[in-house]
Amino acid sequence: MTDNIKRIEQEAQLSLEKKDYEKALKLFSEAGGSYQDIGQHQQAAVCFASAAGCYEAKAGAQSLFYYASSYYSKAAKEAEISGDFEYASMLYKHAGICYERDLEFVGFSECFFLSKECYRKSLVSNLFNKKNFSNNISILLRIDYKDVIKSIILWLSLFFSSLLWGHGERPMRTVGFGCFLVFLFALIYTQGQFIAGQDIHKPHLLESLYFSLVTIMHIGYWDIKPIGLNHGAAILEAFAGVFILPLFLTALCRKYLRF
Repeated sequence: MTDNIKRIEQEAQLSLEKKDYEKALKLFSEAGGSYQDIGQHQQAAVCFASAAGCYEAKAGAQSLFYYASSYYSKAAKEAEISGDFEYASMLYKHAGICYERDLEFVGFSECFFLSKECYRKSLVSNLFNKKNFSNNISILLRIDYKDVIKSIILWLSLFFSSLLWGHGERPMRTVGFGCFLVFLFALIYTQGQFIAGQDIHKPHLLESLYFSLVTIMHIGYWDIKPIGLNHGAAILEAFAGVFILPLFLTALCRKYLRF
């Protein structure tokens, strides 16, 4: 069965060389589906990506970019299943470009996010990929520590970018993270003390939530003031709020002003 699929793939390549894009994309699509059925996801990804390239090549009309992006997305999913996250990231990026050309910004947003996520996963898989290492060399000598450190720093930046605002495409993640901080600091405040007027007291949860919310949003009514350890916690929360609010507004504008 694999030989038959390879023959279809070779025929598709010949059609592509002859610039018979219609026939080539049908054959590449057929070969990709066959590879998908037998579980050879890497080969399926390559075939679907080739089919997408055929759609791009014959895209005299703008609407054809939508079909190209669909095939790029399908190829990217197959590459993900096969564990080739770097290739998947590139394919999602191509899908996003085609969606953008077709003015389909919802698809562009999703593909941009998935491209970043796959690239983040590829950093981890590349760190543990030792297939090119010689067994005669000590494992300590095999490691390029500069590349490892750069990869770790880049992974951490992408991890926090995903967590805080979904690489600029998930503004509600910023809201969720902000709510988490409000509740977290509210719990911390209940363990310390506030001063209201001349009264020094240990706050209950609702009072702590109120204070936490006005602190992170920098409203600052100052009807309640933290003392002791709560004063340090309030400074930390206010500092976090300096980043949370602009991130949310930037992500919101980035995602929705495209329309």
